[in-house]
Amino acid sequence: MFELRTSTRTNYRGIALKAEFYRDTGRFGIAENGIVVAEWFAIASVGSFNHAGMCPNEADLLRLLHEHRAYRTGTNDPADMH
Repeated sequence: MFELRTSTRTNYRGIALKAEFYRDTGRFGIAENGIVVAEWFAIASVGSFNHAGMCPNEADLLRLLHEHRAYRTGTNDPADMH
């Protein structure tokens, strides 16, 4: 059986960030230090960078975390995340 969840993690200035996507429900979630701070359901596609339609991979979710962090902090320096 294949995994119904795709997820990725990264850190930003001591904050643990995690993005998850559930294929069976289309649910996306972003957590900071284990607390869900954003959650929504996909209808068609997560964005133009996703070539798999409704099945984002870890790289897609990492880009989503970068965009989330840039929106929340007002900075867009990818070197800040590791």
